[in-house]
Amino acid sequence: MAETSVPLSKMEKMIEKIVAASLEKFMRSDKGKEKVVIEDDEEAKDESEKREHVDNI
Repeated sequence: MAETSVPLSKMEKMIEKIVAASLEKFMRSDKGKEKVVIEDDEEAKDESEKREHVDNI
């Protein structure tokens, strides 16, 4: 791995701050919009397979 002039712990903290700020900005911009329900992976997979089957008929 290459040597860096910034310690890894400082990089991790900077990344955490960037992610937190981005998430906060997203949450503020998302207010008032319709809520999205995240499906279970298995349910989504089954639904996708059903759509593919119908498309192939």
